Amino acid sequence: MSEWSNARIQEKKSQNDRFWEKVDKKSKDECWEWKAGVRGICGYGGFRYNGKWEGAHRVSWMIHNGDIPDGGDYHGMCVCHTCDNPICVNPNHLFLGTHQDNIADRDEKNRGYDRFGEKNGRSKLKRWDVLEIRRLYSFGNYSCKTLGDMFGVGSSTIHRLLTKKSWSHIK
Repeated sequence: MSEWSNARIQEKKSQNDRFWEKVDKKSKDECWEWKAGVRGICGYGGFRYNGKWEGAHRVSWMIHNGDIPDGGDYHGMCVCHTCDNPICVNPNHLFLGTHQDNIADRDEKNRGYDRFGEKNGRSKLKRWDVLEIRRLYSFGNYSCKTLGDMFGVGSSTIHRLLTKKSWSHIK
């Protein structure tokens, strides 16, 4: 079959057919996992729907329930998962909520990301660095700028950890 023929066949498939080709459908109680590409650090599936990139779970919601209401704030309404599986598109596992509802659901289920201190992938400091910075500062011989230069961070980072606005979990 020629490339042109494949393109014509693809054109004739509905976007819903193309969507479901990328889903591993199982029973109504199990997760229906997205088999195509995922995006972002959270790993949600993505799909072009009505000319716009959408989360695959959001597309599943729209196929089954219609448009997602705007929700009144800049986030709009979220399509949340009861199963906490970001690649699940089973409509029985999805529900609508505000951004605040989504955060509350995450926190209630203890799914929040622990990104404090060195567990934060962008952190330049380690626990021992923080303890040493606080120790050195206590002598009164070092400024925030000097300590920042010594440890390769800005003086505002040093000030925040000294005032425990950051790294407050380190005593």
